[in-house]
Amino acid sequence: MKVERSPHFVFEFHCLPASMRQRVSKALKRYDVNPLHPGLRLKKMKGKKNMWEMRVSRGYRITFSKMANGIFLRHVGTHDILRKE
Repeated sequence: MKVERSPHFVFEFHCLPASMRQRVSKALKRYDVNPLHPGLRLKKMKGKKNMWEMRVSRGYRITFSKMANGIFLRHVGTHDILRKE
């Protein structure tokens, strides 16, 4: 699976605490193995075309778009990032 990252995602990722960066990496590996893993709580964002969110932890999310050969990571952070999209 090809993974592309937006500049926003890269900046937000590096601003996260080290423990949360590890959890983000674990969630992305889990998605690569099984995109339908129940722990990811993957769902399409309402009112957005090709916009998805996955759960990293209780309060953190990743937003992304699906591509033909992978995903494009848009944002990572607290649940409030969903309002940015």
